[in-house]
Amino acid sequence: MLQLVCRDAIPTGQLVELLASHDPVVKQLTADYVAYAHCSSGRDDLGLLVTNLLSRDCNDANPLVSGSAVTALASLRTAQDTALSAILHTLNSQHQKVRRCASAACLSYATIHPESAASSGLTDCLYDRLRDADPIVVANSLLALDHILRHEGGVVINRPIAHYLFSRLQQFSMSSLETVLVFMKKYAPKDDADRFQLLNTLDECFKTDDAVVLVAAVELFLHWTSSHPNLRLELMKVMQPSFCRIFLSSSPETCYLLVEFLISLGGCIRDVFNPHYRYFNLNPNDPTYLKEKKLEMFGLIALPANILTFISEIRPYCSDFNSYDQAIKCLSVLGQVSDAGREKVYSILPELLEEPSDKIIAASLECLLNLTACQSQVTHSAVNKSTANVLSELGSLSLNDDSMKTNQEEQAIITCLYISLPPHLQLSLSKVLLSSVFLDKHPELVLHVLSSLSLDCSVACLEQLQARQSNLETSIECFLLATAMRVFLRHPAQSYGVLVRALASGHASQNRDVKSKTCQLYAMVQLGPNEAAKLLLGQK
Repeated sequence: MLQLVCRDAIPTGQLVELLASHDPVVKQLTADYVAYAHCSSGRDDLGLLVTNLLSRDCNDANPLVSGSAVTALASLRTAQDTALSAILHTLNSQHQKVRRCASAACLSYATIHPESAASSGLTDCLYDRLRDADPIVVANSLLALDHILRHEGGVVINRPIAHYLFSRLQQFSMSSLETVLVFMKKYAPKDDADRFQLLNTLDECFKTDDAVVLVAAVELFLHWTSSHPNLRLELMKVMQPSFCRIFLSSSPETCYLLVEFLISLGGCIRDVFNPHYRYFNLNPNDPTYLKEKKLEMFGLIALPANILTFISEIRPYCSDFNSYDQAIKCLSVLGQVSDAGREKVYSILPELLEEPSDKIIAASLECLLNLTACQSQVTHSAVNKSTANVLSELGSLSLNDDSMKTNQEEQAIITCLYISLPPHLQLSLSKVLLSSVFLDKHPELVLHVLSSLSLDCSVACLEQLQARQSNLETSIECFLLATAMRVFLRHPAQSYGVLVRALASGHASQNRDVKSKTCQLYAMVQLGPNEAAKLLLGQK
C-alpha cells in the first residue's frame, strides 16, 4: 500500500494481482497508480494487461472503484475502444461520483485520442451532461467539450443552455462557477433584454469572497456590455466592496493578480477606488513585484484632492533600491495630475538627485523630463509622449508657418520651463549634469536634458562631453552634434565656440554617420538660424 501511495516502482505482475483484489481501497489506489505509471513512463505492457480488469471494474457497484477505473482506463493509449465504451457507459451512471470521474476522464481520453473523441458520440453525450443534476459534472463536461471541439472554435453555448446554466449559478462551487462564467463569454445575447436578464443573475457573484469568481464575473459583464460603456462605472461601484475585502485577506501572489486585473480596467476605476486607496497602501513586507504593481495602480486612481497623500506614501520607496524605478515613474505620473502634485514632486527631486546611486539619479532625471514635457504639452494642448520623444516633441509642438515666431516660441517655452523649476532643484540639476562620473555612465540622458531645457550649465556640459567624444557610440556622438546646434540656436553668444569645435571634430571624423550628420548641420546653419531651428527641432 505504501508503495502505491509513494508512487514507487511496482512490477506489472504485482499490479495485476492488486487490481484483482476484493478490497475497494486497494482497487482504487491501484487504478490511480496505473494511470500515473502509464502516463509518466509509457508502460504499454501495463496497459495491455490491466485493460480487461479495469473494464470490469467500471461496472462495480462501489462508485469509488468504478470512478477510479474509468479514470485509469481513459489514460491508457492501448485501450482506445474499450475506454470509449466505458466512458459512455459511466457518464449515465446513477452515482454522481462516477459521472464526475467519467466527465473528467473525457478530457484525458480526448488528449490521447483526439480523432476518436471528435468522431464518436462522445460530444453528444457531453452536451446532454450539461443538464446533469451535479454541478461538477456540468463544469467537467464544459471543459471536455471545449477541448474536443477546439479546432471548431470550442464548445457552443446557445440561448437555452445559457439560461439553464445561469438559473443554476447558486448551485456551483467556486471553482465550477468560475468555469461556467468563463465559458459564458462564448454566448452572445440576442438583444438587450436577453443580455440584462442574464446580467441580473450575476449580482450575487459581485458579492463573493472568491477572487477568481469575482474576476470572471466582471470580465463577463464587461464582455456583454462592451456596447454600453456607461455601465462600467456602475459595475465598479458594485464590485468595489468585495474586491477590497478579498484584497485584504489574500496572499501576495493573489494580490498581485488582483491589482494587475484592476489596472487592465483602465481609468474607469479612478473615481470609485480613489476613496479606498488605503486598501492598497504599500507595505514594507510586500514582495517587490507586488510593490511595483501597486505603484503602477496609484497612477490610475490618484485624484487632485488627495494627490499629496499619494506622493508622501511613495516617497520612501524612491530611495529603495528594490523598487526605486517604479516608484519614481509613479512620481512622474502623479506630478501630472495637478499643479500641487507637480510642485511636490519638484520639491522631492533634489533629494533624489543627491542619492549615491546613479541609477536613482538617472530615474529622477527621466521623471523631470516627463514632467517638463507634459508641462509644455499642456500649454499647447498636445498629447503627452514618452521621455524618448521629449526632444522632438518640444520642437514640433511650437512650429507654425512663421519661422521667426517658431524659434522665439520654442526658446520661450524651454526657458520658461527651466525658470519655473525651484532654485534648489536647478542647483541640484547642474551638479548632477557636471558630474564626471554621471557623464561617463549616462551621456545620452544628459544630452536629452540639455536638449530639453535651457540650462546655465549647458555649455560646460557640452565641453565635458566633447572631451569624451572619442569614447562615445556613433548614435550618441551624432546626438551630441545636434544638441550643440540646439544650444547654439538658443544661446548663440555663449555657445558659438562649442558649436564650432563640434562641427570641426565631426568633419574630421572617420565615421561616415558622424560626418554625414556634421554636413547636414552645417547646411542647416547656412540656411539661417530660423530655418535651421525649423529643420532641427524635429530630430536629434
